[in-house]
Amino acid sequence: MPVYEFYCKDCNREFEVQMRLSEYEKQSEQHKCKNCDSSNTERRISMFEAKTSRKS
Repeated sequence: MPVYEFYCKDCNREFEVQMRLSEYEKQSEQHKCKNCDSSNTERRISMFEAKTSRKS
């Protein structure tokens, strides 16, 4: 499952939410901060890793 990163504008902390892509797309409301329970959050772009198979 993907991990989505968010930033809370009220307490200036970042937090992560793990959910399926389909769950993320269905959510219409902002994600609440795990630290201060604020809805004043924004999604951050995060790094990702892709594993591929190599052929000799």
